[in-house]
Amino acid sequence: MEGVSKSNNVYALVKIMNMLDINAVSHVKTAIKLIIFDHFGLTMLLRADFKIFKVMQSSTFFILRTDVRHLSLFLYCMQPSQTNKHEFSLKVLKISNFMPNLACPTRVIENCVNET
Repeated sequence: MEGVSKSNNVYALVKIMNMLDINAVSHVKTAIKLIIFDHFGLTMLLRADFKIFKVMQSSTFFILRTDVRHLSLFLYCMQPSQTNKHEFSLKVLKISNFMPNLACPTRVIENCVNET
């Protein structure tokens, strides 16, 4: 019998759509912080815990890790109406409780890139 661990963390595979900058992931992280601060204030910015992991060999994909309680907050921040003023848009490709579930073959990621 395989052991299953319960996790409060949620992982989202996200693609940056309109930005081809080499520092795109750091720009997105800064923009998400600004959106939370503008709409919800300093208290929520300090309370919302998140981490961004860059996908290797890609400047347009990243994994956002947060807890279940703040998932809807980050999904709100990633809507096109929020990110257009920062001159990029984000597309959430997959959400999972376990990071290995986000893994997909390189061809699938290339197809995702070619679709848009």
